[in-house]
Parts: sequence; structure tokens; C-alpha cells
Amino acid sequence: MSPPTAPVLVAVIPAHNEEAYLPLAICSIKAQRNPVSRIVVIADRCTDRTADIARENGCQVVETPASDHLKAGVLNDVLPELLSGLDDTDLVLITDADSRICPEFTAVALRRLGTRPEVGAIGGVFYGQDGAGLLGALQRNEYARYAREVGRRGARATVLTGTATVFRVRVLRAVAAARGTRLPGRTGCVYDTGALAEDNEITLAVRHLGWATLSPRQCRVVTEIMPTWGDFVRQRLRWQRGALEPVRRDDR
Repeated sequence: MSPPTAPVLVAVIPAHNEEAYLPLAICSIKAQRNPVSRIVVIADRCTDRTADIARENGCQVVETPASDHLKAGVLNDVLPELLSGLDDTDLVLITDADSRICPEFTAVALRRLGTRPEVGAIGGVFYGQDGAGLLGALQRNEYARYAREVGRRGARATVLTGTATVFRVRVLRAVAAARGTRLPGRTGCVYDTGALAEDNEITLAVRHLGWATLSPRQCRVVTEIMPTWGDFVRQRLRWQRGALEPVRRDDR
């Protein structure tokens, strides 16, 4: 009997004017000890060289027009066609253009998914990049505390970070099929564009369908930090509202 075929792993990077960070994100994916099959960059309403840089680095590029639904909307535009060419046993890594994954990320994720059939997705444990003085130090400390909390929970992820998460294809298909009935959103869409924080909502969706979610400490991600106090406050308010929004929607 032939050994089982390794799953195909495709990386998807939504990017809006990310020419400064995108090369580092692509480089980190190409440096994986367990390589990805291909990298798809979604150039969303870009007015800089994001699309050109992606092509120069050998990535498949999908350019999208303006969308009112931002990241969730452009992923919904691209994922159905991508998933149609993959098997249920394959995997999709969705990562931010301003984030860099450690070389062991995909190897650890594939190993956990291979030994834990009840796990539907593996999220990263994120850390802040250098810089931004005191504000940057505060954010790096905050992220480090979160990483320790995840470790104390035995890697159980309450939120699958948008910085980098590996999903089973069968799970993304199940979420899309359940939208409009068992899950909020439009049938056929992986993400609910009505949710303020798509990372929080997709985690709840995956768990609602009976799958576990993990964030192993070895799946490290270095991500952008907010450079100003105004940016920081706006980000945290959005995160808080995004966490509370699904509860409010369930109560209606």
C-alpha cells in the first residue's frame, strides 16, 4: 500500500499597499522547513508596488477592486475558487502582509493537524516587531503576556489570529456551507462581512461547528505594532467591539 499523500498547503496573503512589509512576509513563507505549494497575494485596491513585488517574488497575484468589506470581503472573493481546486485534506495558510512567520510554523501546524483530527485550525502566537519607543515596548509586553496565557491553556486558542492561521480545507468549506443557517453571514462565504473583527468571528464559527482550535507556542509570528497612540487606541477599540459583537448579535 502506498503511503498517504502529504496535503497541499497554499498560503494566502491579503495585502493593501504593503510594499514595505510584503517582501519580508513572502521571504518568511519561502523559508519554511515544510514548504508551501504556492503563495497567493490578494492585492486589494493597491496604489503602490504591492502587486509588482508579489509577482517579482514568484507569487500568484489576484488584484481586487474596491470593497466595502475590506479583508473579509477580499478573502470571500478569492477563497471559493481557490478551495474548488483543493481536496478536503489540503490546507490553507492565511497570513497578514505585515507579519513574518517563524521557519517551523508550517511544520508544527501540519504535525499537530496530522495527530489531532479534532483540530480544525492552527493559529500563531504573535509577538511585536521592534521600534516605536515606549508604546512599542508596551505592545510587545502585552503580546508576550498573551503568549504565556495561551501556553497555560495548553495551546487552546480562543482567537485564531489573523496574523497567521492554517485551516483545514474541509473546515473552511463547512463554515461557508453553514453561513446563513447555523452561522451568521451569507451562504457560500467563508467570512462574515458583518463582523467587525473577522479573526474572532471565524474562530467562533469553527468552534461552533465542533472543531478545536490551537495556537502552539512554536508557531511564532512577528507582526507590526501600532506606531502612534491614536492608532493603538483605534485598534484596541475595534478588537474590544469585535469580541463583544457576536454576543450582542446572538442575543437579538
